[in-house]
Amino acid sequence: MFTWSEDVKSLPGPVGVCVFMLSVKYDDSMTVLKIHLVVMGIKEKTIIRAANTDVHLKYNEEGFSVLLEVFKLNKKTKPPMKKVLEKRFFEMRKCPSKILSVDYKLKNDQCILSIRKALPGLWSNALSL
Repeated sequence: MFTWSEDVKSLPGPVGVCVFMLSVKYDDSMTVLKIHLVVMGIKEKTIIRAANTDVHLKYNEEGFSVLLEVFKLNKKTKPPMKKVLEKRFFEMRKCPSKILSVDYKLKNDQCILSIRKALPGLWSNALSL
């Protein structure tokens, strides 16, 4: 499906996976599914500082995978060096129906994935929420 190396696929998943939807907990909307991946140490981007997480997202119309790398940036060295503190991997190989796109947003201690559905419908039964 996706070209990740075996060492990436063997990484642990997020500390927790909570599925929340736009307005109702444990229910998705007809067009968007939101998945909150809980990974301790993620800091969101603010006006003062940049985010401390690299998100490598791969998707097609059938599924998606995401690699999260939480790092510490040492600005005292030239060039600045990244020290990876934690790596987490999550994938959904087969979604209940086709997807249009997958976007992400970083919050404190979580990465929120927004999956846009090609066809309107509810996935809660198929995902066993």
